[in-house]
Amino acid sequence: MRKPVLRRASVGIAALTLALAAAPARAGGPLEWNLSNCAEQHGANLTLSICGPGCSFTAVASFVAPVQGTIILPADFAISGSTQFTELRVTAGGKTVGYKYLGSPCAPSPCSGSLPPIVAHLLAGEVLLITLQEQELMCDGGGGITTVSFHDIDFVPDVGFVTGPGALDGSLLATAKGPHEQARLGQAVVLTGDLDGDGIGDAAASGSGTTGPDFVRFVSGATGATLFDALSTGFDAFGESLAAIGDLDGDGRTDVVAGVGDGNNGPARVLSGADGHVLLSIPAPGPNEQFAKSVSAAGDLDGDGVPDVLVGAPYAKPGGVNTGAARVYSGATGALLLEVSGAAGDEVGHSVASTGDVNGDGVPDLVVGAKGADVGAVNTGVIRVHSGADGVLLHELVGATLASSFWPRVLGAAGDLDGDGVGDVLGGDWAVDMGGHNAGVVRAYSGATGALLFELLGNEYDGLGYSVCAAGDWDGDGRDDAAISSEVGYVLVVSGATHEVLEQIVLGGIVDAVAPNQAAVAICAGGVDVDGDGHRDFAVGLPGANFIPGLGNAGKVVFVSGNPPDHVAPTLTGTGSLLPATPLRLDIAGGDALAQAILVAGASMVNLPFKGGLLVPAPNVIFAFPLNAAGASTLMGTWPAGIPAGASIWLQAWIADDDGPAGVVASAALQIITP
Repeated sequence: MRKPVLRRASVGIAALTLALAAAPARAGGPLEWNLSNCAEQHGANLTLSICGPGCSFTAVASFVAPVQGTIILPADFAISGSTQFTELRVTAGGKTVGYKYLGSPCAPSPCSGSLPPIVAHLLAGEVLLITLQEQELMCDGGGGITTVSFHDIDFVPDVGFVTGPGALDGSLLATAKGPHEQARLGQAVVLTGDLDGDGIGDAAASGSGTTGPDFVRFVSGATGATLFDALSTGFDAFGESLAAIGDLDGDGRTDVVAGVGDGNNGPARVLSGADGHVLLSIPAPGPNEQFAKSVSAAGDLDGDGVPDVLVGAPYAKPGGVNTGAARVYSGATGALLLEVSGAAGDEVGHSVASTGDVNGDGVPDLVVGAKGADVGAVNTGVIRVHSGADGVLLHELVGATLASSFWPRVLGAAGDLDGDGVGDVLGGDWAVDMGGHNAGVVRAYSGATGALLFELLGNEYDGLGYSVCAAGDWDGDGRDDAAISSEVGYVLVVSGATHEVLEQIVLGGIVDAVAPNQAAVAICAGGVDVDGDGHRDFAVGLPGANFIPGLGNAGKVVFVSGNPPDHVAPTLTGTGSLLPATPLRLDIAGGDALAQAILVAGASMVNLPFKGGLLVPAPNVIFAFPLNAAGASTLMGTWPAGIPAGASIWLQAWIADDDGPAGVVASAALQIITP
């Protein structure tokens, strides 16, 4: 790789292309056609005829585009005999781009005329097919001939720009990767606020051991570096549920409660946000309860100034087999403060959450999922909102409109979606088939009234509703919005006001451009301003991510900006013709006003993580230029002679950006492929 050199914008394109002129350009000449029946080629001219003797019913010519480009077909026709029932059809890439019925276009015979030029755009490898066919599939009794002649045929290669793998780098704040190939880091994720005192918010995420114990890893939101680990002391799928509960021990750092996975029975452990040690361990009160399958912050129910802990136990039996229970424990002493349950088979506590005080009595209330509960004779599952003061049922929220034996698989606090000053509730089930097999569904409910605010269905196999979390006010309309993840690796931001999807964050495009994720379950956590720009950001776990090809599911956690402009990458587009001495133009747009920019160009790709994004070209040539007041710039040049056919040139624009910690944003890459 050559050492990068700084060039002036006015000469940068020429400098790059001349540097690649190591071989002569491909010689020009007539286009190569494949002909059948009465079709003939003479240089740049092509003739198709319905002719005899014996009558040929069809004449065909086909052309395969060597590169992306446009073909122009000026045409004349000539007819002899009494009538000719023929049609001319031209298709490009299987789509009809030109058609003419030549029934009896002029009289008396013979006659002739010109047809409007047919223009077709072809991608590299696509086929242009010209067919002249006798529509009646019979010969004219007078032995006449219909002929269409194409002359001065021209194929003009496009500029050759193809969008390459870029990155919405401004939206990606930091990435933490799993420590080994089966770590599955990101099985559960929570944002914690600033733990290490650098002014940037941090996160905790769980992972799996191989020969060692499961762990909860606390990671920096600034760099993705590991701050410290908390390790399991047993084989209990430690940390498969996590929640940030506030500052339990008064050291100024947010602490985290860790639950356990399916088939285990607690305990629930509160981990220090300072170093990960266990501040409080709450054991299961009974056997085989799946105690701590779900955990959540509860707020301060007993008014002692210490946050309390909400724990779900779906197989608890206070009222019969698998009644389930949701229990609140004192964060100060571990004492049981409140328990709510249901009927036999309800499985109360399969999921738990807290949206704050919904009934206005000054005490935070509880939200619990009862996935086994029946509504009428149908097992739909329900969400129940209980008073944090005395456990009284405030609302019962019916599940999806089709039966789902696991509704709600997940619960979350949405913030205030409807603007009434009361926190609202999100419930999701990624296996519901309402929008197709495993499409998934998410429902949002008013915390004040229990009214359904919106229902959102995924597409077939999306698994929408794998996790749900608060997004803050994404679009600045004064209403909180919701974030919803999927089983296939995207996160939707949904408006609390209009219930429309405001943004689809496709994590495969942001974080796995080098090694695409083959198991892209996304688990979101939101509602904390990580980078200090005034917008609430996200942490997203991708436990199936494979960041080293061939090495299992190491998993990763990514910090994603909650500032919408960070999700709109600058654009880099090219126009012109790759013909010697013809104009070539590059347009850059979407940057900050008067920002400094550089164009990176190279003859190969490197795809290296850089400044929170992805540096695509190997930087053979770099040159700097300023953007104008509209955040745009245009670079002009000409395409030189002598560039070898088939050469690839990669381009990417990087632009200074003061809005986030990365400091720059990058366009997607463009590729020039010379004809």
